[in-house]
Amino acid sequence: MAVRFGSKGRSSRFTQRDRCSFFGIARGSAQECLPLLKLARRRHLLTNSEHLDLNTRLEKVARMPSG
Repeated sequence: MAVRFGSKGRSSRFTQRDRCSFFGIARGSAQECLPLLKLARRRHLLTNSEHLDLNTRLEKVARMPSG
């Protein structure tokens, strides 16, 4: 039995609108992580260097264009 993915014969590729939505959600998720990083650092769950590295990575994601 063949299993069909997608609906109405749509291609599995993202449309430009899908890409923009995906990147917008990803950017928002990255921004939500920033306060959690601060909390983890305050509770000594991360070293200063780990906090700085993760914070830098999240800021890069948050600044990425929306597709």
